[in-house]
Amino acid sequence: MLRVAADSIGTPGAAEHVSRAQRLLARYLVPHMDAEEAVLYPAIDRCAGRDATETLRRDHDAIRRCAERIDDVVLHPTAQHDNELRAALYGLDALVHLHLSTEEELFYPILDEHAGEAAALELVVAMHRARRDE
Repeated sequence: MLRVAADSIGTPGAAEHVSRAQRLLARYLVPHMDAEEAVLYPAIDRCAGRDATETLRRDHDAIRRCAERIDDVVLHPTAQHDNELRAALYGLDALVHLHLSTEEELFYPILDEHAGEAAALELVVAMHRARRDE
């Protein structure tokens, strides 16, 4: 959705695509990151060692900053609005893809190795609970 929004900049449907991307970020991605930081990352740190997820947390910070930049550009357009918005959306898309790849390739295998199926299910339930409690 982020790439679609970026690709649409300068077209008649751009505002709707950007709005959908902003809703995706606010309603799903940011709450998901919050739940990961509250539940999943501490579990990974217990398995892999203290602060093993520091890079993932820094990714989250960068993703949040980029999402805030998108909101700022939308709310306070400048002469470079289209270029700034396109750059922020493409940048965020790249950050999210890199972050997900890191989680899937490096960190989820740690959980698979150290936690059983029941523990993994408990983490999923705890993440959903953390999202509801926000």
